[in-house]
Amino acid sequence: MEYELSKETPGIFLSKQLDQLDNFIKNKINEISSSTNSRTIVLETWLIVDWFVRQLIISGIKCLELQNNNYNPHYELLPNSLRECIDILKELKLSQEKLESLPPKPFTGVKGDYGFWEFIQKESIETYNKLIELEKKYQRKIYNIDSEFFFISEQNFDSNKFRFVNDEWLDSLSRLDEKWFNNVTKLNKARNSAAHAFSEDKIYEHFGINGEKKQELLKKECIKLLSNIIGLIPKKN
Repeated sequence: MEYELSKETPGIFLSKQLDQLDNFIKNKINEISSSTNSRTIVLETWLIVDWFVRQLIISGIKCLELQNNNYNPHYELLPNSLRECIDILKELKLSQEKLESLPPKPFTGVKGDYGFWEFIQKESIETYNKLIELEKKYQRKIYNIDSEFFFISEQNFDSNKFRFVNDEWLDSLSRLDEKWFNNVTKLNKARNSAAHAFSEDKIYEHFGINGEKKQELLKKECIKLLSNIIGLIPKKN
């Protein structure tokens, strides 16, 4: 059965990530569904969640654009340990929830690089001068400034009062409660066991699985965890 992400999926994603993410999840789900090895089932499940936790952090601290063919902030900027990443995500979310939303930035002038202004100045000095004049006139109006001589600087926001993260990011993490973090921690512990266990029984013990058809129950449990953690649902035909 194929799966897709639901509206409950937390986080912010770049459009260029979506196709790669879709292929990544499809490959991992196929590995989980077809595997006859309990260790592989748990590890493939863990790899999906590990990437998502890192994505949540990287998108929250506004570092998604750093990613290119030579640098992957998910794994080169963050700790190797998923346990540490879970702690970072929890602390980032909790600390930012206590703060106020960033207010809109004040108007401090028409923005453009040096080349833009040089082009306008060479093409039409009248237009250039008129823009400067209108910009100052607008600033005097919105800030109630009488003088012709003034300077508007960028506003400095108090990091102890205002959030660093976007409200959209925080809204997308609204359902990440203690139960959510416990599920991620549970999977991480099972992964550690799977990576080092000599016996499959130790893996099943982590999920409270016993009796017959243990492997099928393990697959169902892993898919259930993916549903609760990243919003994975069966794809409708």
